[in-house]
Amino acid sequence: MKTMVRLFTFFGNSNTGKTAVIVELAKKLQEKGYKVSYLKNTDRDHFDLDPKDKDTGRLNESRVVLGRANLEFFMRMRTKERLKIEDILSIPMVRSCDFLLIEGNHDFPTPKILFLRECGEFSRLDDMTVGVFSRNEKVRSMAEKKGLIAFDEERMDDMIEFVERSSIPPLPNMNCKLCGYSCGEMAKLMALGRKRMEDCKILSSRKVDVRINGRRMNLVPFLEDILRDVILGVLRNLKGYEGRGDVEVRIRR
Repeated sequence: MKTMVRLFTFFGNSNTGKTAVIVELAKKLQEKGYKVSYLKNTDRDHFDLDPKDKDTGRLNESRVVLGRANLEFFMRMRTKERLKIEDILSIPMVRSCDFLLIEGNHDFPTPKILFLRECGEFSRLDDMTVGVFSRNEKVRSMAEKKGLIAFDEERMDDMIEFVERSSIPPLPNMNCKLCGYSCGEMAKLMALGRKRMEDCKILSSRKVDVRINGRRMNLVPFLEDILRDVILGVLRNLKGYEGRGDVEVRIRR
């Protein structure tokens, strides 16, 4: 059975090397046989995936553009129009990939690596940050003192291994805290190996799968129970209802 696409985010100020590092990371993952999607969260009208190779194409126009390049798929999400990560994840081509690497900060729960130049930029840390990439030795030292994993160009192999191991499937992004944590905190704990997908109460108890235009809707347990009981209550009156097995209901509008 195909596993869900796994997510990882890279963010920080401009000209800190994010795009170059992500593209190199994606190439290495592809060499291992993975399908990789790349999402750049930007408000620029044009973006070169590789300025030295114009054949990779430009990402322009509005909203999301998918295209072939040295990555399996690449996308661009304009911050002015603010498409949600959930919308991106509903795209079949994205769901079919093994990894979605996201450049640019956002609120969707994924583990993150922050790109920094100076120690004064640590204010950008958030609950989902698990590591720091910097060419500045003082920054890396401070990151380790804060309990973060520090990377630079010389540790690219370690970074690739870490991203491969620590990327996580999409969490519900409901912040219900039934597990005792926010979704962002859970994303970080999962990336560090301290929690598993099964520890998410919403995902582990899922009995009803509701999708609208391909996008999965996450339901709290009591609402799942209501939908399940209502639908099964109606179906019990139908001839041919056997009372066992999965039930699929599709509403066309």
